[in-house]
Amino acid sequence: KAEVQGLEEHLNRYRQAEKVQEHSQKNALASLQKQNDHLRESLRRSEDDMSKLMEENRQFKDLIKSMFPREHVELLERDLQKTNLLLIKVQNKWQQAMKQMGKTSRQSSGDHTPRPDWDLIVNQTCPGANVPPGTTAERAAFIATMLGGLLPDNVPKKTIRKASEQNKENFFEGLGTGPEVPKYLRFKGKVRNRNISKRDTEMMIKDIWKNKAKHDKKLSDKGKGPENMHEFLYVYFQAKHGNFQNVIVENAMNLLEGVKRYVDDADVEMFGLILDGELDEEVYTDQLSMLERLLVHFERTDAEENHGKLSGSLGTEVFERALRKFFSNKVDERLDELMESISEEHPNGVPLSDGKVVYKKLFDEDREFNQGPFAEGVRDQMVDEREEFVSDIEAAIQLLTGNNPDPSCATAAQIKKALLDVDPKKPLKDVNKYLQRGFQQTAQPKDNESIEIDTFLLFLKQGVLKRSSKPKSEAERKL
Repeated sequence: KAEVQGLEEHLNRYRQAEKVQEHSQKNALASLQKQNDHLRESLRRSEDDMSKLMEENRQFKDLIKSMFPREHVELLERDLQKTNLLLIKVQNKWQQAMKQMGKTSRQSSGDHTPRPDWDLIVNQTCPGANVPPGTTAERAAFIATMLGGLLPDNVPKKTIRKASEQNKENFFEGLGTGPEVPKYLRFKGKVRNRNISKRDTEMMIKDIWKNKAKHDKKLSDKGKGPENMHEFLYVYFQAKHGNFQNVIVENAMNLLEGVKRYVDDADVEMFGLILDGELDEEVYTDQLSMLERLLVHFERTDAEENHGKLSGSLGTEVFERALRKFFSNKVDERLDELMESISEEHPNGVPLSDGKVVYKKLFDEDREFNQGPFAEGVRDQMVDEREEFVSDIEAAIQLLTGNNPDPSCATAAQIKKALLDVDPKKPLKDVNKYLQRGFQQTAQPKDNESIEIDTFLLFLKQGVLKRSSKPKSEAERKL
């Protein structure tokens, strides 16, 4: 009986515990169900909010489209392009003024102070302006300020010209430390003018090109494009002189002064034009490559004439034949000029002797890095031929746009036809490259897309320009 009572008590306790556990499970389940319901409600609200946001986003896009239709955006883009052209024209006028002041100074002689032709400068840059009386420096400052004031504040004035015009005997004045000043020129205060020689100027330029080629090769290996020359110059001077900004600026400003002073040299002038943004770096590398290929062409001809051996010279007739083969698109007048130059004095003597041309002498430089008449003639002709090519393209475009609503503008189709009229043998891929460069686009412009002729030519001539067809001679042009 006692055992039965004990079992009954144990059973009652078990049942009571079971009821407590069941109640706890029901409460827990109810709590989970409540949490689940809360999560479902939160998810539903989030979905509603997302739907509202998507609808608001769609309405906002529709509003933007209605406020700024595509036609309006294209119009604004064309206006921006015209503004950029005006900006570049103003910059070019400012540069022309600086060059004119430099030319008039060089043309003056004797002990008197050079007096620029102020009327000529004003007529070429700011027609109608009146230069106030005063000293030469005051008048030059007036014109420079007047032209510079036409540019936006955030546009750097021509760095080379600005650094050059501040030459005050033994010192330059720093250009400041603002963001518009390139890093390699940021400095306040006086900077020593070392009046570097032409030789030192050219040595520095050659070293810059050499180091930039290595620098760009490293970037290319990493899948990156070449660095802008202004950005590289800081890297270059920092590598040469450490983190001493005053030393970096001193060397940089003396280089720029040398570029201005020795602008008559082909290498120096091209470096300045590249810094000014008027030429792409590829123009320099293309010219350098052309001279190297010309020398290799003479060596190959030499080997062919001497059973695989190099004699170092070519007979006059063989040399002329090789020259004409290499420059198959040159007019006879220019080839005759180059042939005449081989009998002139070069850095290491006259190349022509006893009916033979020592062709390597044609490419030698003297200690001042001056090339002889032949190499200088080849490079000068490249410049002249570029200008003639651009002039012919401009004339051909204008012939096709005379009946346009706006004759100062041309379509891509008209420009393409003009390019092929001037240069019939030009490969189509090169024609398309010229179009993309002139329109400043990475894709092929549409045939009906229009652009100002001056704008197109301005961008076109910044890069490499070559004829694939022989142009008309001087006599044919006059006819």
